[in-house]
Amino acid sequence: MTLTGAVASEEELRRRIEKDPDDATALDALGLLLRNAGEVNAALDCFKKAVMAEPDHIEAQLHMAETLLDLDQFTAAVTAYRRLTTLIPEFAPIYTALGVALKRSGDVAAAMNCYEQAMALDPQDPEPVFNLALVFEEASESEAALAAYETLTSIAPEMLEAWVNLGNLHHREKRFTAAAVAYQRVLDVNPEDASTWSRLGVIADAMGARDEARAHYRMALELDPECVEAHFNMGISLREQGDLTGAIGSYRRALEVNPTHADVLFNLGRAQQADGDVAAAEVSYRASISVDPNKVAAQNNLGTVLLDQGQLSDAVDVYRQAAGEDSAGSVHANSAWNLSLALLLSGNYEEGWRWYEWRFYKGGATPPTFDKPRWHLDAPADARVLVWAEQGYGDAMQFVRYVPMVKARAATVILNIHPNLRRLLDGFGGAVTVAPGEDMPEYDFHIAMLSLPGLFGTTVDSVPANTPYFSVDSECVAYWRERLAGDGLAIGLSWRGNPENQNDRYRSVDPTLLGPLLHVPGCRFFSLQKAPAVGDWDILADVGPITDLGPELGDFFETAAVIEALDLVITVDTATAHLAGGLGKRSWLMLPFIPDWRWMLDAEESPWYPSLRLFRQKELDSWPEVIERMTVELRQGT
Repeated sequence: MTLTGAVASEEELRRRIEKDPDDATALDALGLLLRNAGEVNAALDCFKKAVMAEPDHIEAQLHMAETLLDLDQFTAAVTAYRRLTTLIPEFAPIYTALGVALKRSGDVAAAMNCYEQAMALDPQDPEPVFNLALVFEEASESEAALAAYETLTSIAPEMLEAWVNLGNLHHREKRFTAAAVAYQRVLDVNPEDASTWSRLGVIADAMGARDEARAHYRMALELDPECVEAHFNMGISLREQGDLTGAIGSYRRALEVNPTHADVLFNLGRAQQADGDVAAAEVSYRASISVDPNKVAAQNNLGTVLLDQGQLSDAVDVYRQAAGEDSAGSVHANSAWNLSLALLLSGNYEEGWRWYEWRFYKGGATPPTFDKPRWHLDAPADARVLVWAEQGYGDAMQFVRYVPMVKARAATVILNIHPNLRRLLDGFGGAVTVAPGEDMPEYDFHIAMLSLPGLFGTTVDSVPANTPYFSVDSECVAYWRERLAGDGLAIGLSWRGNPENQNDRYRSVDPTLLGPLLHVPGCRFFSLQKAPAVGDWDILADVGPITDLGPELGDFFETAAVIEALDLVITVDTATAHLAGGLGKRSWLMLPFIPDWRWMLDAEESPWYPSLRLFRQKELDSWPEVIERMTVELRQGT
């Protein structure tokens, strides 16, 4: 902010001050020279002397206020600017400057009043409107910020920063078309603005126009090959499309320009992790955290890749750092959830169950709401309790074992279950069974099924494992025994889990590896795979003999009868394992190097299912060795 023009040389000014120490104009001019030379404290001393010599010297008062603000002496700066409002009460920029000082001192409400005063004095001045818009944005008052930016762009359409901020605001509010219009206004004026081309690319990505988005990123990089955000956003776009190699390349090019960009390092780690290179991902996450020690998402992902490499204790430590020490008040839901899984995997059920309640908040989710309270062990014995299933089929089949324990403490249990489990679990444990779409009986309390182990204080040594706990229709079993009759062992086989599961790439088995099993003499194999991947049966036709039962399996009630009619079940970690375990059927479970928490580590038996035998990978992606061990066992047993 400038009110007067040129000044004399430093030598001349010092001669004037020596002659008259109260020459406010000379003191002010010398202060400006010193400030421009970087001698800020000496300049401030000159401005203060000028104001003391002549309290109404507007330029000196202004320069003192500006310098105080530059030195983060906010209270003194506010006082100086307030003095100026009495000296030049109709000068709008002074109220804007006072607003900035007040905001930086923490008095946002007073700052907003000053901006509004400046706007009233000069409605065409864009500065107070811009600062007011920023305050609204920081307060997450999006509609007020939007109105301010709309005003700003109408009075100062040439102010490109306003259009950029307006576009950013529309983007955050998912008004993508409006954001694109705002960014385009910037490019109409300055078509060589690489950053705005990159922002326009992000909008195109958000609208599903992938080719257009990448064209915008390429334009940004043609204009500025060192535009970090364009490399970064290109990497995100490629990763979301599954081009992990391309994404990693884009992130690396961004890091060539800025090797300490925490977000780029984090996203490089994500791409490397998705590509299966967990060791490289660990390096990237650690680098991201070294730049930004508070980047909780990087800490969380670091814990995951440490766990993937078998470093369970280190993973727990990292998750604790990200989640905090209090299971009742974690700062990061995903880390709290992952900490629970690591603790449960380690066998620390007591602490693991406490953190497990964060599952309802992971990924920004919120738990289902009920108009009745959560059930507890001290609830009235005549209560009607709704036990509701959550997560997948396998989870429901594993934890439904707790329903009889609830029934022992309540008059009525209502079991709300998946439709495909409706027949299998009809009346289970004395419960009234309902599925979505059926009339829900009245209840007094509710409880999520997977909260029951923690509520009952389950430890590894106290798992309720009285199997079998599923019952099967005898006529249906007899039918399947006749269908499957023949020489040798009848073995059910399931080699794939749900492809939507984030760990499916680790837990499912490539059918090309199954040949040694399928050719064991004296064994007949039957597929229990309801939804094999496209091409699996073409592969299996060349791998070995197996009969497809999938189209006939129907719901889990039918599958249970098939399993009951078999001699052995061999399966990966999917619902089939839980159904076979709940039936008490002799089963072999193929587990990845780091399995799901419920199978823990090292042991060949499971406390949850005594009839299951666990065949574990001894190192990452070592399915052939697992299959070889099972093949040897089958050969020795036949």
